[in-house]
Amino acid sequence: MQRAAREESDGQNGTERTDPTDPSDLHGSRVLRRPRPLCYDGAHIAVKGVTTMIALIIHGGAGKWPENKHARAKAGCEAARDAAYRLLQNGASALDAVEEALRILEDDPLFNAGTGSHPNAAGEIEMDAIIVDGSGCRFGAVAAIQKVQHPISVARRVMDATPHCLLAGCGGTQFAHEQGFPEYRTELLRTADSASPSQDTVGAVALDSQGRIAAATSTGGTANKLPGRVGDSPIFGCGAYANGLAGASATGVGEDLMRVMMARSVVDAACVDPDPSRAARHGVRLLDEIHGTGGIICLRREGAVGFACNTPAMAVAFIDGQGTRASFVKA
Repeated sequence: MQRAAREESDGQNGTERTDPTDPSDLHGSRVLRRPRPLCYDGAHIAVKGVTTMIALIIHGGAGKWPENKHARAKAGCEAARDAAYRLLQNGASALDAVEEALRILEDDPLFNAGTGSHPNAAGEIEMDAIIVDGSGCRFGAVAAIQKVQHPISVARRVMDATPHCLLAGCGGTQFAHEQGFPEYRTELLRTADSASPSQDTVGAVALDSQGRIAAATSTGGTANKLPGRVGDSPIFGCGAYANGLAGASATGVGEDLMRVMMARSVVDAACVDPDPSRAARHGVRLLDEIHGTGGIICLRREGAVGFACNTPAMAVAFIDGQGTRASFVKA
């Protein structure tokens, strides 16, 4: 198994393999050198023709995750991972794969997205989502939309069918219904699991056979939030980010993740560090510096995957570029 995909990350055993002379170490006062350019044209970096390597990593949210939900969380992430990976095996795009993965998680009431979304202080469901095409620095997003079953698919439609990047509130909901997304009754979005929140957000990052990377994130937001509150998830560079070299999806307290531009910071680190686990840990250290809470998954174009969090647990499932697969709920 690649070192980047090992379960024994620093969050699990308290150790790191670092080189104090290596500027990619990212410890202490060392400054990460930002790569240039940051938006890559996939045509410039993709190998001509079709590659054979595909990879995928999914998270079901970082949070408390009580023991009695670990098996369900693991199974839910595996189901989303396996369905999306089959698409990649059949030649589907990374965009199609991350959208499918999140549609499955949005249908699982265990996760805080779609059907399992947490209600706000007024008892209403407002959902956020983003999907990012790393090959062209494109994205589509929705914020605080209501009465749709799959916010991630609405975000994809924003990217593909409009000149805009983000639609919010009643305008986003109206757009969804005008585009043929059926109205999903609010009572169907309220579940026993969402009434006692223990986790936060779902996300996916994929690499397809053409060497393209996509990332996506979907959430019901913070439980009992003020109506209209929008967190990191639909914000480009905060909830998700991808370019031609790497992609990331974040989870945690949205206000904290926005302050450190979590997904962008981790992708920037992954562009200069071949170990995506170390890049993910860099993002968590940024959160630690502001006493923030969250986690991140990351994937590089070589097929290596990584993750990190500073929460009690995070649900993760992946299949890396070497075909190694794993799933777990742990810190």
